[in-house]
Amino acid sequence: KLGNISPNYTHSFGDMDYAIRAGKKEIHTFVCPDYLGKCKLNERKGGFHDPALSIKERWKIVNGPFGMPFRETLHFCYTYRGVMGVLLGLPTYRRLLGL
Repeated sequence: KLGNISPNYTHSFGDMDYAIRAGKKEIHTFVCPDYLGKCKLNERKGGFHDPALSIKERWKIVNGPFGMPFRETLHFCYTYRGVMGVLLGLPTYRRLLGL
């Protein structure tokens, strides 16, 4: 059995981890060919790309459940690509924060 979504993740990494684990157990997954819902486009203002916010404020937003939480990212990268995955994943934060 596959089990539930990993407690190591709060949002999107949980979905990706679940799909990868399903694939390893030869459980077929499906991707919808079109959107099932629609949301407004996120504005840059007030988000982690907003240059008006301090690095500390952007870091907090990035680490929120709808961002790319640092610990979850490290866990995911290490789980599926080892130390090299972690090293390759770190520059993402520089880009996310606009540094």
